[in-house]
Amino acid sequence: MYVADDVVRLFSGIPYLTLARPTALPLLRGMARDGAELKHVLSLYPRVLYQPLDLHYNCLRVSAALTDELVDELMTAHTWREVVCAAWAVALRPEARFERYLRSGRERAPRNTWIVDLALAEIEHSECPAYAEHQALTRAIRSLLEDLPRPAVRLRQWPAGPQLIEVEAAKQEVRETYKALGADAALARLRGSILGSLV
Repeated sequence: MYVADDVVRLFSGIPYLTLARPTALPLLRGMARDGAELKHVLSLYPRVLYQPLDLHYNCLRVSAALTDELVDELMTAHTWREVVCAAWAVALRPEARFERYLRSGRERAPRNTWIVDLALAEIEHSECPAYAEHQALTRAIRSLLEDLPRPAVRLRQWPAGPQLIEVEAAKQEVRETYKALGADAALARLRGSILGSLV
């Protein structure tokens, strides 16, 4: 599993409440329009960042971060919000390897299946008649982003197995150091332990 704060930060700029419903058309229209009108500015990414294109940059970052493990985790270990975010990210980067995760997590967000269905249609290169305009706009947005350099996105893994034991031991050592020597010493101990990679 990934560190929850990293996942929250990754999707913090994605308007999941709007994307959760088929009423997302105004958002998609605006993104497609702004991206087309500001295509020259968008092409200067990452040297030039322009605030009206922040959502485009956020979408690029989210789609760049996609891995099998992340999509699986979002679709099965979180809430409907992460299902929506994962489906949107996959719609922007539709790869066949993500299909099984979308299918397995689809029922976890019964009120938001439209966006999962849209992402599945994009993976399958098929039409989604119920959401034809949504699909056309998603394709337009994807085409605006596909030539931009993908940013490097660092998501930390939460320790598992033997590392988890090491984390618990390090926590205890930091607590004991704090009690005995104070905050500065405890912070130095934390930074020198496995905990340093998690904060």
